[in-house]
Amino acid sequence: MTPFAHLRLHTEYSVTDSIVRIDEAVTRAQADRMPALAITDLGNLFGAVKFFQMARGRGVQPVIGCEVWVENDKNRDQPSRILL
Repeated sequence: MTPFAHLRLHTEYSVTDSIVRIDEAVTRAQADRMPALAITDLGNLFGAVKFFQMARGRGVQPVIGCEVWVENDKNRDQPSRILL
């Protein structure tokens, strides 16, 4: 079976998008034998250090990203999101 790694996950630090707690996500990734797990919170990196330390401590490769808003010059009321 090919291993699965979740590479787009918003956590409790993406207040309007998710309630997933970092400790629960890492515990589940470890239990599911995921080789890696990414967090990509919206507009912030507040959980990055906690996530990095916890994932490394449990043998899961941490991947840190961030989803950000990109201004739309044609319509300022409709920005786009991009994952970095």
